[in-house]
Amino acid sequence: MTTAPVLKFYLGLVTIWWFLIYAGDTWSAYRTIKKCSWKNWEKWPAHSTPHHSLVYADPQLVDDYSYPERLQLINYFTKKLSDHYLHRNYMMVNELLRPDSIFFLGDLFDGGREHDGDDVWFKEYKRFNRIFPKFPNVRINMALPGNHDIGFGNEVHLDKLMRFRTFFGDVNTFDLLGNHSFILIDSISLSSQSQPVVTNDPRWFLDNLTDSLAMQYPRILFTHVPLFRDPAEQTCGPLREHNKQLFPIQKGYQYQTVIDPELSNFILAKSKPSLVLSGDDHDYCHIQHELTDLGTKGTVGEDYCDEITVKACSMTGGISKPAIQLLSLYNNLDNNHKQSSNTIQQQICFLPSPFGAVKLLGFAYVATLLLALRKFKTEKIHLHAIAISTIIIILIFNH
Repeated sequence: MTTAPVLKFYLGLVTIWWFLIYAGDTWSAYRTIKKCSWKNWEKWPAHSTPHHSLVYADPQLVDDYSYPERLQLINYFTKKLSDHYLHRNYMMVNELLRPDSIFFLGDLFDGGREHDGDDVWFKEYKRFNRIFPKFPNVRINMALPGNHDIGFGNEVHLDKLMRFRTFFGDVNTFDLLGNHSFILIDSISLSSQSQPVVTNDPRWFLDNLTDSLAMQYPRILFTHVPLFRDPAEQTCGPLREHNKQLFPIQKGYQYQTVIDPELSNFILAKSKPSLVLSGDDHDYCHIQHELTDLGTKGTVGEDYCDEITVKACSMTGGISKPAIQLLSLYNNLDNNHKQSSNTIQQQICFLPSPFGAVKLLGFAYVATLLLALRKFKTEKIHLHAIAISTIIIILIFNH
């Protein structure tokens, strides 16, 4: 076959595949995330200026510890696809929703607790910051560690905890944003029973929280591991994908699905939050904790609070519908600094289907190879297949 028809075929191939990638990936992401627009769900008085916050749970960057039984080539493409999914969504969410603050709920890495060498860990740290860059005029807090970052309880590695804090900042602290207190507690270090040097910091923070400025505003508590609940009584609601709304109570190597009851009560008693946001489970769960005998008949933040376990934002989290959580906060203090009631509105924001575009592009890839076979017959078909595959891979990972 002469050169001109071959060049014409490949020019058409690039054009069609560019459109497919844009339509199947970028445009579908835009349409999905646009539905989460603040004006579509928040309800505040006219001319209000709420504080808008985004909450990401469990990005858990795929690494060599994620799927050790797989071939390295498959792991390479899994890593590339999952990194692209996280970065594309993160950038588009910021562009469309323009948040004032962003919080992460831990498990930033998958094998962070396994990385003994700082060189390997620092390489993953730089990779994380490429996927989730900072934005000007946006308060971004990534300081809350997960069990995949530092271990859990008695198995927390002090050196890895200190490394995490050195690069991501101090946890066991609070931010004042939008006349609300954002309280971060390292509940997995608090769960250690054999390492006082690990436990002392979160315990001291909670013991001294009562007299702090944080208690003068409605409080939102961030913990990586969810607080204890009775799954038979406190069911998760219809937005949960797995286990028929029942939350699992389990523990194993380097993990525990809920914080122990005594510690959970201690955290709630000291912080008295209006809302608790947790991660770790990867699936959605919305329950209520009673803080006094009045329970839900009383006042939120005093007698009861809500807890939302936020869905994983990653395509490798074992759920079909990744999501983030949106917070809209409006606490209009009067001249006597009296707090408003009902100052927090929240909404789940589903992210684009992680495998819809993959299936579309997989089908299109097979169709492209069949078209090439028909056009070129058997004439160097293996070279054309390699060329087609290379072009498609370059287009996918560089669009």
